[in-house]
Amino acid sequence: MPRWTHRKTWPDYRDNDRVVLCDGEKVARIYQHEHGPQTGEWAWFGQWGGYDNSGVEPTLEAALKVVRDRFERIIVDA
Repeated sequence: MPRWTHRKTWPDYRDNDRVVLCDGEKVARIYQHEHGPQTGEWAWFGQWGGYDNSGVEPTLEAALKVVRDRFERIIVDA
């Protein structure tokens, strides 16, 4: 079973910009929109190729779940 964690993208930067790690390897970045029509929503960007590697979710937890599910479906189950 993979081990999932997340941390600040940069140590001295804001909390709402996160890097997602699977077994210690960077697999995605998630950050919260601060301006515009998506203010407050969480954008996610997977480090894998293909059409299904980015999106927007209403919460950090939802974005983390989507990244984990997509990564496991596309990469781990391949």
